[in-house]
Parts: sequence; structure tokens; C-alpha cells
Amino acid sequence: DIFKSIDVKSPFSLAGAAVAQLQLTGKLDRPILAGKFNNSQLSQVDRVQIDRVNGNFKLADGRITLDAIAQPKLGGKITTQGEIQLLKTPQTNFQVQGDRLQGDALSRLYGAKLPSQIQIGNTSVQGTISGTGANIYTNLKVNAPQGTYPVNANLQITPQGTTIVKGATLTGAGGKVQATGEVTKTNWRLNLQPQALDTQKLAKMGGFNLATNYSGKLGGNIQAAGLNTELEIDRIQAQGQLNLQLPAGRMTADRINIDRGTWQANLSSNSLDLQQLGANELDRDNL
Repeated sequence: DIFKSIDVKSPFSLAGAAVAQLQLTGKLDRPILAGKFNNSQLSQVDRVQIDRVNGNFKLADGRITLDAIAQPKLGGKITTQGEIQLLKTPQTNFQVQGDRLQGDALSRLYGAKLPSQIQIGNTSVQGTISGTGANIYTNLKVNAPQGTYPVNANLQITPQGTTIVKGATLTGAGGKVQATGEVTKTNWRLNLQPQALDTQKLAKMGGFNLATNYSGKLGGNIQAAGLNTELEIDRIQAQGQLNLQLPAGRMTADRINIDRGTWQANLSSNSLDLQQLGANELDRDNL
């Protein structure tokens, strides 16, 4: 109701009810309205249900200042503080911080279906919600250090609901993957740059073993895309190139094209010692 009364569009849908203790002070021509509030029933911000929220607000000199603490039903804590300047076109500026948020439960809540062997774990968030009128942007720094593959990311949520991945780093398989791109309400598109991924560790993640002479470092650049509800490797599309540095030399796969489980690529090598490469074969019993 506060957002509606001052013609400010919230960047997220809001539902619930609250009770407040109000105090009106100041001069007749410069009144100050202040108070404390808390929710009187289960509330909801976007898709996230909130068990409890309480805070303080003040309306004075053409601006609303607010600070609040919320406890999501899924666990964790969210704090926010900031102000709305009541100009002809209102200006919004808030800081937000989330601690011990349940990354796996939140991802499911927003329709992402991660493979069962991948977990996100507790997640922390810091950021801002700012803009003018209905053009509100949410900028977030997300850190999930306890996941199967620890990740940190800089994200921006646009007024249209698209999440821009300004930069993200996922750590795993002895190296890391850098990512940029965007996620809409239905699909995703990312530019991925694997760096120094260990082929032995990648193989074990895929359920098979490699002979020691196939141990190496993998890097490259891949453009991948898919649906938010289908994140399995055999459900995505991708193009790009990969470089593999082995003890026997360097191999390159370019013009890679992956389409829902089928793939093709051009392979080339540079000073590859075939005798060393062929000294041992793949452990086929584990393929």
C-alpha cells in the first residue's frame, strides 16, 4: 500500500499484511511521521514466503527512510535499509544483505532443476535496489562457497525481470569457469570460459577413469544456452572451441556444435607425440 500511495513500482510483487505503531511530530508545515511495523501474517516477496519481518520507517522532508529485517520461511535472514525520495518521479535507493539463504531451495522455487549430484548450499547476498519511477534495477553480489562447485557472481535484475550475469566464477575440477550472459524467466544463455580444468577430475565427475597420459588441462570458450527447467548436459545447446594441453602435446577442438546430446567438432593438434599419447589406453571398463 505504501508503494501504491506514492506511485512507486516495487521491483518485486508483494503480498501480506502488517501492523504499525505510528508517531506524528514536527511543525504543522513540516510534519514527521515515524513508526515501527511488523507483519501480521505470512508475507510474500516475489516467490519467497516471509515468516517474520519487522522494521522502522520515517516520512519527512519529502522522503521515506526505512530499515527492516526479514526471516524467509526457507531459512536465513535478509536486512535492508534505504530511502525513497518523493520527487515528481520518485527515486529509490536501498541496500540489501542476505545471510545463510538456502540456495538449493531457492533455485527450485524459481524453477531451476539442477542435477541431483549438484548442491548450492548456504548462500550470502549483498547489493542495491535503485532507480527512478518504475525503472528499478537490482544489483547483487552472490557468494555460495559451500556448494558442490563454489560460485560467486555479480548479477543485475532488470525492470523486465531478466537477470544479467555480469560476471561469475565457478570453481571445480582443479580449475575454474568464468561466465557472463543472461537468464530470462524461461531460458538462459551464457558465455563460458573454462580455465585449467583437470581432465582426470572431469573424467571422474563423468563417471569414468583416464590413463595418466591423458591427464591435462582444459580451457577454451563456449557459448551455451537452454531452458531453466532442463539443466542436464544432454538438454543444452552449445558452440565454441576447447584447448587441451597433454604431456604429449596440445590438442584443439574448434567449431564445436552440441545439440541436446549430439555433438560434432574439428580436431587439430600441435606437436603431438602420438607414441607418448598411445602408451596407455582409456580404461574402457569404466566408460
